[in-house]
Amino acid sequence: ILRGFEREPREFTIERARTIDEATASMDALLPSLVITDWKLPDGEGISLIRRDNAGRTLCPVIVMTSFGNEAWAVEAMKLGAGDYIVKDVEGRYFTLLPTVIERVLSQRRVLLEKQQAEAALQQTLDELEARVAARTVALQDANAQLHTEIAERQQAEAALAALQAIVEDDA
Repeated sequence: ILRGFEREPREFTIERARTIDEATASMDALLPSLVITDWKLPDGEGISLIRRDNAGRTLCPVIVMTSFGNEAWAVEAMKLGAGDYIVKDVEGRYFTLLPTVIERVLSQRRVLLEKQQAEAALQQTLDELEARVAARTVALQDANAQLHTEIAERQQAEAALAALQAIVEDDA
């Protein structure tokens, strides 16, 4: 992989890990934008590097590579949340494909993050509007109760006035 990027202008840093333990430690320390892993590593399967947050969202896109073109593995990797799955060919042609795949996976990640940010902003706006509606509803209910009280008081005053007028008319 490192050789595949020797000709590319570097706008990124490549961190190499030979095992899942090394990769996990590196991922914890660096919070990478992308992980490229081989399916088979000395201490396990590279797909174990696919991590999710509490909401089930993939934290970092992972591209899984293997020398074995097994469709079942590819399906499993994608179901677990891999950004892509690449079969390494003996001639090394996958190196020419890799920059394009990386660009696409990172682009998809950016779109996903923008969508999540937009959804969070929308949810915040919705929550604020609901709070305003709730506050306004309480204010309107209070005003309505006050009006009912005033109407009842007015009706009592009108009834008292009518009673007084009746007494005055009877006396006259």
